[in-house]
Amino acid sequence: MLGLKEVSEEQEQLILKELSDAAELHTPFFVLMASSTVIATFGLLLDSPAIIIGAMLVAPLMTPIFSLSVALIRGRTILMRRALLVELYGVVIAVLVATLIGLLMPEPEPTHEVLARMNPTLLDLAVALAAGLAGSFSLTREEISPALPGVAIAVALLRPVAVVGLGVSMRRWDVAGGALVLFLANFVAIHLVSAAVFYLSGLAHHVVERNPKILLKNFGAAVVILIVMVVFLGVQLSQLVSGERINRIARTTLDQQVKMIEGAKLSEVDVNCSVSPCRIVATVETPQVFEPPLVGGIENVLTSQLGTEVTLVIRSMALSEASAEGYHFVTTEEDSGGETEAGTREGGSTPEEPAPAATTKEITPQQRIQELLAQQAMMVPGAELMNFKYTPETEEAPAKVVATYLATAPFGEALETGIANLLRNQLGFEIALELKYVAPLPAELKEEENAPNGQ
Repeated sequence: MLGLKEVSEEQEQLILKELSDAAELHTPFFVLMASSTVIATFGLLLDSPAIIIGAMLVAPLMTPIFSLSVALIRGRTILMRRALLVELYGVVIAVLVATLIGLLMPEPEPTHEVLARMNPTLLDLAVALAAGLAGSFSLTREEISPALPGVAIAVALLRPVAVVGLGVSMRRWDVAGGALVLFLANFVAIHLVSAAVFYLSGLAHHVVERNPKILLKNFGAAVVILIVMVVFLGVQLSQLVSGERINRIARTTLDQQVKMIEGAKLSEVDVNCSVSPCRIVATVETPQVFEPPLVGGIENVLTSQLGTEVTLVIRSMALSEASAEGYHFVTTEEDSGGETEAGTREGGSTPEEPAPAATTKEITPQQRIQELLAQQAMMVPGAELMNFKYTPETEEAPAKVVATYLATAPFGEALETGIANLLRNQLGFEIALELKYVAPLPAELKEEENAPNGQ
């Protein structure tokens, strides 16, 4: 299975000697541990994956775990204690060195590489499992050097403990705690998968091999810890996926909605759904301030699209561009390749050569108009698109849309203008919009209308 076969007696002795030596505390271990931590810590502070990977080449964190695994499947208590002691010393050295560097740095800020260790998920655990499999498998095969898999093991172990130290120095207990959980999960995963590989390779002692109770006793706690970690990290992954979905929908919806003001462009979006309701702060570059009624309408659209209550704040950043010919509004349209084309509008007039909208490539203008009009009905609670009529442009007149909404009151001039701007922006051509309104029936008339005949 997996190409595993029992190792020869000679190879077994070499493996046992190497792992026994790895469970010894000596000067080279301390030097390598400290120097690799220094390199990794500066790599984290500089947000440089290349430097961090360089630290993995000298980090001696792999073999003590393998020594522990072999000790448990062979029933060697002394080797087990020595391996645990070496690994503990390595972790303590890494945390202390990283903490000291963090304290010596002038007000260090958490970088992306540091924050990435704060919320571990099942994906991180999968990396550790694969790394443990590669390292232990290479150790049992004479034709494979364990050096390269060793780098993978160190990636899964050294970086989290270095982040723990940096988190402590920054007093960011959330960072330190998340990294510590990641290290423990990686440690247990590597320990169990390497023990399984060694067992299948015939390295287990005959007494242990013939008595499953001993295996259960030696590895039961690690299995329970791994199961708990899988559940915990699975919840973390689910929350991460949900957060990414919310961020993506929020950005896409806001990017479309801010175009209701001609020349406006979405700059930044900050989504925080750890509170209830979700708080979304959008920074918009715009020649015209977003008024509260318009913000409220966009908030309603976000609430409908996300399926959860939303509180929206729009920060309007004044945007004004001018040349000798007059003021300009610069808008951008993203095409399918991610490139942008700019159109210039003077004094709010339409461009002479508008860029084609990417959204019209696969659907007809009528379909796109219906989609946009129906979506904008979400801006007013209780409003609903009843029907619309689209007249394509001619030589004498621009395209025209007449839409009828079921609503308790007209949308208002600001919202009507915004919908018209959005249609022009999304369709890529001039369009005249006329909105009509139909009031909903009073409750009494609805009951009479729905009542059976004769009643």
